[in-house]
Amino acid sequence: TELVLKSGYLTSGKYNTKFENQFLKKINLNKLKNIDCCTVSSCTSALVLSLRALGISRGDEVIIPSLTFVADASAVIQLGAKPILCDSISNLDWNICPLDIEKKITKRTKAIIIVHFAGYPCDISAIKKISKKYKIPVVEDSCHALFSKYKNKFLGMDFDISTFSFYGNKNFTTGEGGMVVGKKEIIKKIKNLRSHNMIREDNKKYYYPGYEINEFGYNFRLTEIQAAIGIEQLKKIDNFNRRRKILHSHYLKRIEEKNLNIKVPFIDRKKENFSYHIFPILLPENCNRRKIIENLSYHGIETSIHYKPIHKFTAYKGNIKNLKTVESFHDRILTLPLYPSLKEINIDYINKNLKKIL
Repeated sequence: TELVLKSGYLTSGKYNTKFENQFLKKINLNKLKNIDCCTVSSCTSALVLSLRALGISRGDEVIIPSLTFVADASAVIQLGAKPILCDSISNLDWNICPLDIEKKITKRTKAIIIVHFAGYPCDISAIKKISKKYKIPVVEDSCHALFSKYKNKFLGMDFDISTFSFYGNKNFTTGEGGMVVGKKEIIKKIKNLRSHNMIREDNKKYYYPGYEINEFGYNFRLTEIQAAIGIEQLKKIDNFNRRRKILHSHYLKRIEEKNLNIKVPFIDRKKENFSYHIFPILLPENCNRRKIIENLSYHGIETSIHYKPIHKFTAYKGNIKNLKTVESFHDRILTLPLYPSLKEINIDYINKNLKKIL
């Protein structure tokens, strides 16, 4: 932070450029000439910019999962387009269902947003076939999948654009912030759009402060201080994710030992270097989730819900069509604590109390 302040540049300076370069290197894309990345103010702004770069506008439709954070829907709405909500695969695979994606494609469908829930990959091959068949671009919301690997390749590298979040509860954080990764021509457009779409007039003889604006843009920049924090966080993320994996395994061991009457989604996935962003569980049928949350809180255990489906919010209630799978289990979702500084003894305490409360 001190070096940033001394540099005199607090935004759009060398630390943003360094962060972008090191991020690309971290995901093994720095040597590809046609790929680039761009820092932004949040993953939400990354989604808006990505959709805008793809030409999404008023009247278009964008297919998104219903079981995701509302930012995926709000990004679509901000461009005047309509989010089309899609079902999950099953009550143990909460990722977007490829079969339902295909059912909901219309002539107005201009993009698909997928989310690798909790850092576990969607059905990439099936979604690739759909994208190719209908010539519809795919945006990967990789906010859960920061440096999550599948088949020895980082998630977020399989489709047209990928967005990442560095919000405070993510695997590494810059407080607020995000990143967009994609083809160079798309990223070039996004870099302009993130800063009011100001296109500098090129004068090689001397610096000229003039600029042109040929379409409206945004103020979606990342500060230099945040970029400097991100550079340091990149050095620690491997250790953070390794620790998350150890804690995830300890959870599963204790749940099995205590014979807890709960289910854990994605349990059948082959153990790979996933990000293990969160530890969601599925509570028993006919239980009172609110009471369970209150009792866990009484014992000092903070929980969360990932997520209340988008179609359950007042603003999106009219946008429900064939979401039977999500409807069947969403009110039993609960997320238990998972973060690198958590101790195994804490997990033992959580499981002990959860068993007693259930």
